Amino acid sequence: MPPYHYVTVSDPMMRDKDSGEPLLDKHGQVKIKQGDSEIRTSFDYIEPFPLYPGESVSAVTKLPVIARNHALKVECIRDYVD
Repeated sequence: MPPYHYVTVSDPMMRDKDSGEPLLDKHGQVKIKQGDSEIRTSFDYIEPFPLYPGESVSAVTKLPVIARNHALKVECIRDYVD
């Protein structure tokens, strides 16, 4: 992924809350969040990251740059805990 870009991953894997490692089912397969999506940035992953079985890349997009004296309106579409 080029610098200053982000990727949208459909059906991302589930991670352990403490270690961040992939969660596995009883057959050793990676669990995925079916119907969900996740944003991964070039800042989060210094090295290339694998796509696990079931994950797919929807789009690679350049991060928007906000000009001086301009604003970006952001809307939260999901519940979150800060």
